[in-house]
Amino acid sequence: MTRMTTALAIIVALAFTTSDLAFAGRGHGPGDGTGRRAPRGERLYDVNTIQTIQGQVTNVDTWSGPRSRYQGVHLMVKTENETLSVHLGPDWFVKDQPIQIKTGDQVTITGSRITYGGKSALVAAEVTRGGETLKLRDNTGRPRWAGQGGGRRAD
Repeated sequence: MTRMTTALAIIVALAFTTSDLAFAGRGHGPGDGTGRRAPRGERLYDVNTIQTIQGQVTNVDTWSGPRSRYQGVHLMVKTENETLSVHLGPDWFVKDQPIQIKTGDQVTITGSRITYGGKSALVAAEVTRGGETLKLRDNTGRPRWAGQGGGRRAD
């Protein structure tokens, strides 16, 4: 498995953990809720569904899928209209960033709105708290941790 495929598998695996939004962590595809297997390399991040939400973090959790050797960071964010599952990235990457998101934080998150199993979620590209921004993906949706070797920093 390539590093990029591993990173994408982590996103899928961590995607929906302790919330009532439960994704199967074995590379299932987004959107149709059928549980079908996704073609190798299918991505959850869709640049056509980018939106920005604001709200309060009600939960921060890490989760590891059955086939993943890494944990991923997952948030629950309560907005004015809903409580939304938000997926950041692998814990080794997120924990190494200068901004750390905590329960109770007021945040603005830009990411790709996806539907899986009939439920809405957001795959984050940026999380802003106060004047600090955690950048997770570039404008094309490519993860900033891609190619970093699964936990080893690319200095």
